[in-house]
Amino acid sequence: KSLGEVFVWALGAFGLGACMVFHSLGNTHLKRYIGARPAGAWSAFVASFGNVLFWAASAWQGVRFKPDASPTTMVLWLCVGGASTWAVAVNTFVPGRIGFALTFTLGIIGKLSCGLLVDALGFTVRRRPVTWTRGLGVALVFVAVVVFKVSKELLHAREYAQLDEPDHPRTYGKTDPCSPAAASP
Repeated sequence: KSLGEVFVWALGAFGLGACMVFHSLGNTHLKRYIGARPAGAWSAFVASFGNVLFWAASAWQGVRFKPDASPTTMVLWLCVGGASTWAVAVNTFVPGRIGFALTFTLGIIGKLSCGLLVDALGFTVRRRPVTWTRGLGVALVFVAVVVFKVSKELLHAREYAQLDEPDHPRTYGKTDPCSPAAASP
């Protein structure tokens, strides 16, 4: 493969990760203002609309669907649907509890680990063994998550605690519209 082709595909993969952050940010924002169920419904609508556009573009390009009702294909589709549902749920609820950076860094560790397993088992064109360098890469990302979390908890605990105070200058006098205090007169 040419360097240009590798760059284009790498840029696409990076864009996927960036889009996941925006997807989660949108879900978290919507959940806060319209509730969890409507936010999930909007997310499903946007995803479905995107799928319709993708199918229309594929049909326009002349791509045809090849039906395959084998049991293994059906199980794979169930796994894909379950994974997509899980991703929407995690992207909607987890960042508000542990933060966006930690959520997506842990997600990357999960992707790396599962990617190593899929490659090692040969689900792709050919098996790619788990080498010490690939294992080290996953371990280094894990160490980075631990350092990130520990530094946040230990070094910045006081600053984060102050940000939670309602009259702290960085809150700009705003209150959480979903909090019980905001609902009371």
